[in-house]
Amino acid sequence: MAKSLNILIAALSLIAFSPFCLCSKAYGSGGYLFPQFYDHSCPKAQEIVQSIVAKAFEHDPRMPASLLRLHFHDCFVKGCDASILLDSSGTIISEKRSNPNRNSARGFELIEEIKHALEQECPETVSCADILALAARDSTVITGGPSWEVPLGRRDARGASLSGSNNDIPAPNNTFQTILTKFKRQGLDLVDLVSLSGSHTIGNSRCTSFRQRLYNQSGNGKPDLTLSQYYATLLRQRCPRSGGDQTLFFLDFATPFKFDNHYFKNLIMYKGLLSSDEILFTKNKQSKELVELYAENQEAFFEQFAKSMVKMGNISPLTGAKGEIRRICRRLPSKTAPCWKHILNGRQNSESEIVPEDGESSIYCPFDSLMAASWQWENATAGAVAGFATVAAMHSLDVVRTRFQVNDGRGSSLPTYKNTAHAVFTIARLEGLRGLYAGFFPAVIGSTVSWGLYFFFYGRAKQRYARGRDDEKLSPALHLASAAEAGALVCLCTNPIWLVKTRLQLQTPLHQTQPYSGLLDAFRTIVKEEGPRALYKGIVPGLVLQVSHGAIQFTAYEELRKIIVDLKERRRKSESTDNLLNSADYAALGGSSKVAAVLLTYPFQVIRARLQQRPSTNGIPRYIDSLHVIRETARYEGLRGFYRGLTANLLKNVPASSITFIVYENTCGFKVNTNSSEWYKSITRILKKVKGGDFLLDADEGRAYISGLGDPHKLLKLMGSVKGKAAEMTFVKTGGHHHHHQHHYPHEPNLHYNSDSYYGQPPSYNSYWPSDNCYSRQHPPYYSQSLAMQPYHHQYPYPGYSIYG
Repeated sequence: MAKSLNILIAALSLIAFSPFCLCSKAYGSGGYLFPQFYDHSCPKAQEIVQSIVAKAFEHDPRMPASLLRLHFHDCFVKGCDASILLDSSGTIISEKRSNPNRNSARGFELIEEIKHALEQECPETVSCADILALAARDSTVITGGPSWEVPLGRRDARGASLSGSNNDIPAPNNTFQTILTKFKRQGLDLVDLVSLSGSHTIGNSRCTSFRQRLYNQSGNGKPDLTLSQYYATLLRQRCPRSGGDQTLFFLDFATPFKFDNHYFKNLIMYKGLLSSDEILFTKNKQSKELVELYAENQEAFFEQFAKSMVKMGNISPLTGAKGEIRRICRRLPSKTAPCWKHILNGRQNSESEIVPEDGESSIYCPFDSLMAASWQWENATAGAVAGFATVAAMHSLDVVRTRFQVNDGRGSSLPTYKNTAHAVFTIARLEGLRGLYAGFFPAVIGSTVSWGLYFFFYGRAKQRYARGRDDEKLSPALHLASAAEAGALVCLCTNPIWLVKTRLQLQTPLHQTQPYSGLLDAFRTIVKEEGPRALYKGIVPGLVLQVSHGAIQFTAYEELRKIIVDLKERRRKSESTDNLLNSADYAALGGSSKVAAVLLTYPFQVIRARLQQRPSTNGIPRYIDSLHVIRETARYEGLRGFYRGLTANLLKNVPASSITFIVYENTCGFKVNTNSSEWYKSITRILKKVKGGDFLLDADEGRAYISGLGDPHKLLKLMGSVKGKAAEMTFVKTGGHHHHHQHHYPHEPNLHYNSDSYYGQPPSYNSYWPSDNCYSRQHPPYYSQSLAMQPYHHQYPYPGYSIYG
């Protein structure tokens, strides 16, 4: 009896779990996907998706093709995980700005509309990845194509891959072998390639995607001979050699809004719009036979298309505990972004655990965000180094500038200088090298502290303004506000230093009062003779100067940098050359932005310098306040008086600004190589040291996440230390000459870095770092507003710049 009962239980167990077993075999080993996944949790899910897609088609006939394209472009980048839907944020670089998706991918608003409806029906249940799969199926059906059961149960990615989108999606001008290789990389074969290409029976493409076929297919100035010349003549009428880049053309001119087999019939007549379409008929015997079969037998095409769509939909799905269910498809749930929301706003209990807000159960932090506080001082360090280099190189001109500014020609104790060169030689002759470097120490301290604090405050302000924004670039107004805020804070901190520097620079053998013996003596004497308030003489014009000067310079720097980068990006598209910013670019940007700032704000420097002069022997200051300076200068010297010393100022500050930004850009930028097994072991050891916490590391394809509960301050202290064995981490300086030799990934032995690349990135690859405190695209910074863990593998050169699928 007991034996029979055991057999019965075993049989029932097999029956109960058989659907999962069958699904695993039918739909691949990536996870358990099956069409009935939402039958109990959200039974109306498919009905809701179908209804909204149908309404969208009525108002926009292009929408079905757009939804199909979204599903294609999503699945080809690290699997069907809805990564394509994510907007850029502090920790994400959106795939939307990749070459295949820019000006091509659309339908995002409709996906959000579907998601909103599903959230109303069954909150936090249906994934955005499954919405894409269902919408692609419904788009095919509504335009007359085949239907199929969509395996469901995918979960959404926690990140995106701009490089994957650029490199893994087939392009219109790829060769047949390149396209087939990209399909095989996803587990698809030649049959899938031909059948899935049939989705081009609906949809549009832009002139830029096929212009080379009309005018210069092989670089010899001749058109593509596999394109029907009659068809080519028609296309040239609306797609000239230049201009009309965004003009839309039907991929299937015969039945552009109907899903049928006319696409294949067009290929046989050599009327495929894209090169990637026509080569299916002209470059491979097996694919040519399939094109002919599908052109003759629509049912065969429909049957295989449905099978291939199911197969494509099972590319590396996230299932089970992997991934998440987003509430809004374009951004991560609040529990994952930003993790500092919990650290700053969460409650700390007696066991030093952070209690997340909103009833969330754990902290989930991208590693770069968790490290942000420890590395926030990187910007300050880089700025300080840059400031010191500037003063050391240009201080003598600063002395000349200051003396010109205060010499109003009316009873001054300073010699009269004819011009900048005369001033330099006169000071050197009468006062020696010491005169040319008068006030050097306060200048070093002031410049180092000022630049360090300025970059620090400026970076913090930009991060704060960027927080919660969907776009990755701050507007000029926000750059201006960030710079103004930083300037005001720096002025309040450093005005005493600049006052002492100015007075030391104005000391000459002709000076009537007892000279200061040095920096400390100057501070003591000023406080003793004039009181502590004297240290803030010139603060009003100083504030105006710092706020306006820095705001103008940094805004000009940011906007000019965008222009240069955009120009280089366009050049890269045509020349495939390295477009990363270099020291010459930083020098030009720093110098030109400084010229604009100096010309617009120089009068405030003159006013401040004259207010900061040392009182005469009777203790009476030469000027009472800023208005007094303005009146007296205008009365006796005119407009020219407000620009005394301008030449010396430009000679000093333009190259100084170039030096500052070169040093700063090349100092800033430490990055963690998360692909190394040494790093993985090191960070794991660190996490184990955090007492009272349960932190876990998830290093997935070059991106690292910290999750769990515990005291983040202890974690930060360990991770932020760079001395001894307290932080056993592998930091890699992102320098222009530090190339990796070819070696394999620890987890994927078939992948390796390119020996001619920066950490696996090919020379033509341009990573983008949103709200970049360090400005550098060549050396990305390591702080919370950038994606410091950009995935490095799958860095295949991307030869095309348009859409496929």
